Amino acid sequence: MSEPKRKRKMRGWVKLILILGCVLATAVLGVIGYLGLTLQRMRQPPLLLEMPEPTAVAERTPEPGVEDLDEVSDAAMIEKIESSKQEEKEEPLHDVDVYLIYGVDSRHGQLDRSRSDVIMFFAVDWDTNAIRLVSMQRDILIEIPGKELNRINASYAWGGLDLALLTMEHNFDITPDNVFVVNFQGTVEIIDALGGVEIDVHESDIYEWTRWEGLKSPGRQILTGAQALAYMRNRRNGGDVRRTQRQRNVVTSLLNRRKTFSLPQILTVINTIPNHFYTDMTEVEMVKFITKMIKEEDMEIEQLSIPIEGSFEYASYKGMAVVDMDFVTNREVLHNFIYWGEVKTVVEEALE
Repeated sequence: MSEPKRKRKMRGWVKLILILGCVLATAVLGVIGYLGLTLQRMRQPPLLLEMPEPTAVAERTPEPGVEDLDEVSDAAMIEKIESSKQEEKEEPLHDVDVYLIYGVDSRHGQLDRSRSDVIMFFAVDWDTNAIRLVSMQRDILIEIPGKELNRINASYAWGGLDLALLTMEHNFDITPDNVFVVNFQGTVEIIDALGGVEIDVHESDIYEWTRWEGLKSPGRQILTGAQALAYMRNRRNGGDVRRTQRQRNVVTSLLNRRKTFSLPQILTVINTIPNHFYTDMTEVEMVKFITKMIKEEDMEIEQLSIPIEGSFEYASYKGMAVVDMDFVTNREVLHNFIYWGEVKTVVEEALE
């Protein structure tokens, strides 16, 4: 072959490579831009619909069974909360990132101001390679700044995320690094996009709602998003203690499978949930968080429920059934567990 023909052939290959390179670069930039816009949508502040202020005491209708519980007084409860606070915070010894998850009882397809059905701390200790999940019972009686004593889940309904976070800091002395808010529809769509969630369903977890969604028998099985939501919201078996355990079961199962999630599954989640999910993370922080969580090997998942066993009693407050807990014990347990990973010893000491 003559020299000019070889050169023309080479120029043809170079053109083809350049064209393919431009197409690939355009596609990559398009994906990056799309992900950036989608992640930015997740950072839009939740829609704040007007919610009624606390009902006057005299107008409240007592809940069933409340008349059998001891009444909690305002003064005694506020004294209990204030006396449990430490003047100086101890600095965490480990590199721990603390996130707070709110699952809101929203029926409008938006993140409006509804009562928070799920309140869960999600702490990652990068020094010990541990994930710590802490559920808060939603009927804990606390002081809501600028309002009054009420259940902990009322703070989000009355003042949105700002009041919810202020309430958590005021009562438990913890300010999360970042927050996640998801509604019912978002929960269903996330679980479906990830191929369902594997749960060992107990006989007592089956009830009308789960049967309606097709979950009719116990045993280890893959639940759809709708089935998992029905499973997590069941309060008929074991009350809120058991309900929060079911919530942690679902989160733990998904975390254990995190390294098996494919890129298409992750992209589907990112694409489908912006209207049902909010985080105050930046786009860069979100990508780093997802990448780091997937890359980490053998992360141990530890769990806790607040209040701990033996540190609370069910009581009545202005016609409501509430959880009246020992704030000194539970504040100490919560801090030690999240920041130092002290689980059994601290709980055992608290109960002695």
